[in-house]
Amino acid sequence: MIGGRCTSSVVVMGFCGLALSLDGLCASAGPLTVVLRYDELSSTSSIEMDRAIVNGLDDIASSYTVAVVPHKQTMSDPSSFLPPSTAKIDLVRTRSRCEVALHGWTHEARRSRPLYHILPGRKTEFAGLGWTEQLTRIQQGRQTVRALSGKPVTTFAPPFNWYDQDTIRAVSKVGLEILSANVYGPQADGTVRFVPITCHPATLERAVALARKRGGA
Repeated sequence: MIGGRCTSSVVVMGFCGLALSLDGLCASAGPLTVVLRYDELSSTSSIEMDRAIVNGLDDIASSYTVAVVPHKQTMSDPSSFLPPSTAKIDLVRTRSRCEVALHGWTHEARRSRPLYHILPGRKTEFAGLGWTEQLTRIQQGRQTVRALSGKPVTTFAPPFNWYDQDTIRAVSKVGLEILSANVYGPQADGTVRFVPITCHPATLERAVALARKRGGA
C-alpha cells in the first residue's frame, strides 16, 4: 500500500469524493511518502465521482489504493446486495498503479456496543461482531474483490475505520498483509502490518508539515 511519492516520513490520507493536488506540498526539502487511499468504490457509489477520483490519482501518484466494497446494500431495496458494476471495476482493473483493497463486506452501518476502544454508538461493520462472522465476511469479501478485479488483494480497510481484536485475527487468518484504519483500535500483533490514517484532504498540508517537523518520526 504505497501512495504518491513526494518519499522516509509517511502521511496516510484517506478520502472520499474530494479533488486534491500534491503540488507545492512535496516541493520542500526532505523525502516524504504520502499514501493515498480512496474509499469506497461500490454498487452505490457515483461512477462519475469514482472516475474523477481515480483519474486524478492516476495523474498525481506513482501508486495509490482504492478500497472496494464487494457486496453493498442497494438504496432501492434493503434486501438486495450487489457488487460494483463492470464499468466501475474497469476503472481500477486497467490501472497498473492502482492497488485494490478490501473495504468490508456490505459496509452496513451497525451501531457499536461500548468497547474499550470504541465509543458506544459509533458506526461500524466489524467491531463487536463475533470472530466467525468477521472471518467469513473478510474471506468472502477478499475472494469477491480478487475475482472481480483480477488483482491481488493484500490490504483490508474496515468500513468507518473501526475494528477490534477479532478483526486483526481474521485479517491474519485470511492472509491479508495490511490493516489500514484509524489509530484508535487495538494494536496489530505483528501478524499484519498496520498503516493508520493520519489525515484527510483538508488537513493534508498540516499533516505534511508536522511529519517534516518530526523529521521522519
